[in-house]
Amino acid sequence: MPSLETLARACLKLPTLSNGKHQSQVANTLERFVFPKIGKRPIDTIHRPELVDVVQAVQLDGRVETAHRVAGRIAAVFDYAQDAGLIDSHPASRACWLLSHAIRAKHPKSHWLMRATAVLAQLSAGPTEVIVALGREGKKQASIDADKRPHTAVMAAKLQSAEGRAKYRRRKAIVEPPNGWIKHVPEFRQFSFGGVVEKVRSEFKRVCAALNLRRMAVMAL
Repeated sequence: MPSLETLARACLKLPTLSNGKHQSQVANTLERFVFPKIGKRPIDTIHRPELVDVVQAVQLDGRVETAHRVAGRIAAVFDYAQDAGLIDSHPASRACWLLSHAIRAKHPKSHWLMRATAVLAQLSAGPTEVIVALGREGKKQASIDADKRPHTAVMAAKLQSAEGRAKYRRRKAIVEPPNGWIKHVPEFRQFSFGGVVEKVRSEFKRVCAALNLRRMAVMAL
C-alpha cells in the first residue's frame, strides 16, 4: 500500500494543479506540516484522530488560515486515494469543521493603491495625459476625496464636459480590445513568476509581443 507522501506526490501532478506556483505552495505545506508526522505511513493505516492532531497542531501555533489549507490538502490526497480504489472510507472528510474560522487581516491602505498613486503622480509631471477609470457609464459615481485621490478627482472633473466624455469613451477602442485579446485568445490570466518584478515584466513583454505580431500579420493580409 502506498504511503501518504507517495500519493500526495502523485496528486500534485494532476491537471488541476498544472500551475507551477500552486504546485509549489501545496507541496511546501505538506512537506512542512504533514509529511514529517504521517508522510511515511501507508494511506490505509492513517485514522481520523491522527489527522485531527496534525491539523490542530497548526492551528495551535497561531496559523488558523494555514490550518484550513492543510486540512483541505490532506483531504485532497485522501480523495485521490479513494478514487483510485485504495481505501473505502475517508477519514479526512470535513476536518476543517474542527478549526476556528480563518480571519484575514485587512490592510488600512493597500500597497497597490500607494504604488498606483505614485505612478500617476510621475505621469502627471510629464506630457502624458492621465486617464483614470471611474466605473461603468450610467452608474452614479461615489463621492471622491480630492485630498486622498487627486488624480481621480481631476478625471471626474474632466468627465463633466462633453469633450472629456468623448475622450474617455475612446478607451473602448484603444485599451479594452488588447486586454480582452490577452485574456481570451492566449488565455493569459495570471503571471507565472508572481512577486519577481523583472520576470513579470519580461513575461508580459512577451505577451504584448505576441499581440503585436498577430496584429502585424493580420494587417499584412
